[in-house]
Amino acid sequence: TTWLTMPSPRTQVTPERMVRLQAAAEAQGRSVEQVVGELVDEYLSRPDVRKSIETLDALKPEPIASHDSEQPYDGQPKVEVDAGELKKVLKRLAAVLHDVPTPQHVRITSPGGRATLTAVAYDAELTIALSQARTFGDFNLIVLHELLSAATKNLTGSFTIMADGTLQSGGFSSKLACVDSNAGVLRVHDVLPPLTSITVDLAEIKEQYRRVGNAVAAADGKFRVSCALLESTATDFRLVAADSVRLAISSIPANLGEFRFVIPRPALERLNGMNGKRLSIAETEIHFVFSTELETMTYGKSKGEFPPYHRVPPRSHEGWTKVVADAGVLASALTRLRPHAPQRDGARRVRFTIADGVLRLDAIEVIRTADDDVSRVTASESVKAFVNGRPVCLPLDMERLLPFLQQVRGVFEFYVRDGVSVVDCFAADGYRFLLMPMRGDQYTTPKACSLVFPDDEPGFATVGVTD
Repeated sequence: TTWLTMPSPRTQVTPERMVRLQAAAEAQGRSVEQVVGELVDEYLSRPDVRKSIETLDALKPEPIASHDSEQPYDGQPKVEVDAGELKKVLKRLAAVLHDVPTPQHVRITSPGGRATLTAVAYDAELTIALSQARTFGDFNLIVLHELLSAATKNLTGSFTIMADGTLQSGGFSSKLACVDSNAGVLRVHDVLPPLTSITVDLAEIKEQYRRVGNAVAAADGKFRVSCALLESTATDFRLVAADSVRLAISSIPANLGEFRFVIPRPALERLNGMNGKRLSIAETEIHFVFSTELETMTYGKSKGEFPPYHRVPPRSHEGWTKVVADAGVLASALTRLRPHAPQRDGARRVRFTIADGVLRLDAIEVIRTADDDVSRVTASESVKAFVNGRPVCLPLDMERLLPFLQQVRGVFEFYVRDGVSVVDCFAADGYRFLLMPMRGDQYTTPKACSLVFPDDEPGFATVGVTD
């Protein structure tokens, strides 16, 4: 029976060996299972086998202690947090506190057993939950953002924050100066009942802002407010941005009801940094409230009105010249022309000549010598395109056109009528961009024609053609 006790290929039970095993069992008047069990016991009782088993048992990992046995709750409110996650949250909160004069405070609380950090500015409030934290008891602590950031700068792994502001991590302990939670140094915004509430995909609205963000008008401190329009109709959900010379529209097919939210640019920028899958947007009388699974941002509503952008796009393109080109190729050509295009007041003028299946780009720089002589230096690029219509020549600002082209993948089409009317561009996935040509025959003036808005809209000129 020794052939059954060796841990080698010889122990494989072949049909021949099974026949021999059955014959041996019948000769002894026992079953096959009894014979095999006796052989296994004999094998396991060998000294060398017992030593191998003891060695394997010693290598087994220790069982993970349960939460209660690892750190039983002693009745003192505290929060166990992950240092890496806390540092990321503090960095996010620093953006909210950027314009708040020192001292800048953050509140750590545990509503519903979930640890959250809150920062409050004049017009904004941001609350972020720590997904990896564990809470013990009711926790409410206000500390200086700067002190908490400095104290946790070199910490790694998990550590504990006690209710009195003490930080504990292994043998390390540090106490932060705390503020009485009833002292009123951190007043949260009163959130009124919502007038309108919707839920959208956060990734989609981030993509929409990525497309139109460059067209959001800059605030002038007087009449113009830096904001974008979030608009919903029976068929589309749109994010719209416009300044005096360009208009960007990103549309997604959806039926979320009809509403118009004029959202300040800082709120959109912070919304772009939020984490989660679904975004809830609630409008109250004085605030917008943006919420995901782990974050809530409250932002004050703008008192400005978004201009009636519907009057800008042409009603039809009859009689216009249609051009189809590759956005990446055109963007590369404009990028190569950038060093040769004169820059004045942030604009770079490039002349577009459309004719015979070719889109010709010319950057012309006018140079005046000390003798008052004038010379022109021209750099040119040609891009193949499909052209349907009469030839057209017009000057455009490449610095305003390039951000649109960089968001487009593959081909796009645009329509031009003459050298002064709006250029109407279309890309896939509901992306539309309109740009006014620059004014003047000579490439010496950085002024541009303006989109047409009503005369009662301060800050928007009324020069241009829209039909």
